[in-house]
Amino acid sequence: MKTFYIIALSALLITTFSCDELIEADAPNNQISATQVYADTQTAYSALSGLYINLRKQSLLSGNNYGLGALLGSYTDDLDCYFTDQNGYLDLYNNRLQPTNIVVETIWNNTYQQIYAANAIIDGVKNSNAITVEDKQQISGEALLIRSLLYFYLQRIFDQAPYTTSLDYEYNRHLTKLGKEEMLATLEADLKEASGLLSDSYRDPERIYPNRKVAELLLAQIYLLEGNYLLAEQTALGILQSNFYTFQPDITEVFHKDAAHILWQIKPQYTGDSTQEAAFYYFSEGPPMAYALTEDLVNSFAPGDSRRISWI
Repeated sequence: MKTFYIIALSALLITTFSCDELIEADAPNNQISATQVYADTQTAYSALSGLYINLRKQSLLSGNNYGLGALLGSYTDDLDCYFTDQNGYLDLYNNRLQPTNIVVETIWNNTYQQIYAANAIIDGVKNSNAITVEDKQQISGEALLIRSLLYFYLQRIFDQAPYTTSLDYEYNRHLTKLGKEEMLATLEADLKEASGLLSDSYRDPERIYPNRKVAELLLAQIYLLEGNYLLAEQTALGILQSNFYTFQPDITEVFHKDAAHILWQIKPQYTGDSTQEAAFYYFSEGPPMAYALTEDLVNSFAPGDSRRISWI
């Protein structure tokens, strides 16, 4: 019995020391801690770039099969769905939505992962002593705008959705959903803050990062949904009258990346690539792999409509 206690005590001590060593282990050599990320301006911008990459790769803003265009176009009968496997897309197309739909689950999880990333950037920049005030405003303003845009689409799709600015996963596990009015009021406040942090000028000539006018455009949408039509009109006029933008009357120039009417565009992964929408919707032989315009949508355009002539 005495021997047993000694062995048991030894095992307990080994376990205790092992746990201490695991808890205090250094970060992997190929990674840096969150504190290190925001101890340098360049790495802070890199964290923000990572968020843009995720938006392009698989988000509600992506132009692929997980983007709003394909999912809602199929759901509302603007697109015919040609997927043959039972992976959730066909159920969306046929209005047979179930709580277990893998597509809905994926876009929900992806969106909240991106919201968490935006919150981490905002929190990291706020607590940094190494980043200038100007860069803090730029990084925080962009992250706050992206977060607001993601929440905006969650509200439009699901009506009610949880809202959080916290990084505490235990707190986030017990969130309740916000109703439409409360969510819109919260986003209005966030977008006003983002507008105050951002400037009208772009930090890249290709306009691949949003500016203040992008925040104001989303704010105008919020005002419309709230019924504040005068504020929506005033905010929209401020964008239309800006010297940064020029209306493009030539329909063949609308989708060129250097056009002066563009407020914000997500840059493709490789130089020279087109958008994901171009690769996803364009096909020369049918039936396509995924989607095609419905006959009803095509026939809704007048025969002389330039959009039908140039884009379909």
